[in-house]
Amino acid sequence: MIRLRPSLAPSRLEDPPERIMFADRHCVNLKGGRAAVEFSAAVEFSEGVIYFAMLVRNVGNGMAFIESWLPIAGQKKSTDDWDPIDTFRPQTRSLWIAPGDVAFWQGALRDPGEKSFDPIRRAVAEGAVTIDVPYRDREGGQRTVSRFALVRREDDGDDEGCDWWVSLGSHHELDHD
Repeated sequence: MIRLRPSLAPSRLEDPPERIMFADRHCVNLKGGRAAVEFSAAVEFSEGVIYFAMLVRNVGNGMAFIESWLPIAGQKKSTDDWDPIDTFRPQTRSLWIAPGDVAFWQGALRDPGEKSFDPIRRAVAEGAVTIDVPYRDREGGQRTVSRFALVRREDDGDDEGCDWWVSLGSHHELDHD
């Protein structure tokens, strides 16, 4: 089984950009090695939405199926504790990443009344959010959580002013075969 284990990592800077759309038709542009993090204060039928997306690469040898996610305010370290898997949010759409391929991950916080909304909104304003992403192989085993840090870096010298960079903190295996 170890030879078919998926393993997610940030995409490379040279990976081609991709434009993705959320369920509410909000679109973001993603560049290799970077994330899109946006707060929309007024959107139709809502008081605000926080959008997250990033390109990820499956550096493992097995198909990866992303099943849920957890946003965490600030930048967690690889030595920090992991939250219980039952506290994670389910993915709205199926996200599969073939071995050696690049695909996107996306998530959105849509309820300003929920407990985590304001701390995450403040973390976005401060420029650092951690996203824990659990995934499994195509048969439902070898569950793993990868911890991604999304950090805003101002003025990289390009015309867009600032970018959110993605780095991998660590992996946490949930199933020990």
